[in-house]
Amino acid sequence: MNVTDSQLTKVYLVPTTTAVSTAAECVTAIATAKELLCFQSFGEIGVTYSVQTYKCIDQNAVKKSRGSADLANIPVEFLFDAADTAGQAELRSISVNGTRKTVIVKYNDQITPTTGNPTYRTFETFVSGEGETIALDAAIIAKYTMEICSIPARIIAT
Repeated sequence: MNVTDSQLTKVYLVPTTTAVSTAAECVTAIATAKELLCFQSFGEIGVTYSVQTYKCIDQNAVKKSRGSADLANIPVEFLFDAADTAGQAELRSISVNGTRKTVIVKYNDQITPTTGNPTYRTFETFVSGEGETIALDAAIIAKYTMEICSIPARIIAT
């Protein structure tokens, strides 16, 4: 069984109008994207669906139906960097202005080194919270909460 390490995962922000439905489109988009640098954690990219369970009184039968999607939020932590005019500045801007961006997450699992592509995850987001943690004997950590606003797409590595 292969393992995909989280180390060297890259995260980028692009305008919501940017095409990101194929690996080639992601490569093109990344060329002008804002990269989130030196993040310490990126939370979970997830979607769950509500489930309704139906049980029959007159028999031991159980049925389930799948309902609407519930999109997660992602807590993201960085080493605070006031000079970061790309990723952290972009997150601050999204938070202050209430705008949305598309996130491109680029894994480090490219199977065919010269001709393949890594796995990409893409979704729309806005920032619903931001702050900094200041603790004794530690670096200042910038914290953001990114809301997933679309069903995350997955482009599998080749």
